[in-house]
Amino acid sequence: MFKIFKYHPASFFVKYDYSYVKEELMRCLQEVKKQTGLLFCKQNGRETALPIKNILSISQKDHFAEITMCDGTVNVIHASLGTLKNQLGYRFFLINRSEVVNLDYIRSTNGKELNLIDGRRFCVSRRKQKAFLSLYCAYDDHFLVKEGY
Repeated sequence: MFKIFKYHPASFFVKYDYSYVKEELMRCLQEVKKQTGLLFCKQNGRETALPIKNILSISQKDHFAEITMCDGTVNVIHASLGTLKNQLGYRFFLINRSEVVNLDYIRSTNGKELNLIDGRRFCVSRRKQKAFLSLYCAYDDHFLVKEGY
């Protein structure tokens, strides 16, 4: 009578196609990860969770991404910029092919260049300037254009 408990419950859920169940579980896991406010990544072979709100910028170098945090620490992980950008959400913008910045931590910009609160300066690619300015103006109510840094 109790032999049923010796088997995994998923065995009785779907008997023919486990790939669909796996896809659904992975989709649910991605949704949960988005809602936690954490960026999950592998660093030195182990899973690490970084608070998204504390990320200043992400730079791509070769096959590695350097994630700069508010406190000045830099986390180097093996991931592509596109993969990370998809996990981050609306407050991040890809300003050129190798850098993503957090719009919350921009001190000033003139559309072509921007300064982060830690003093670093980034160039916005010509193709992204119009989209960056329109997004930043809509995102930040206190938009100030400073020239001549």
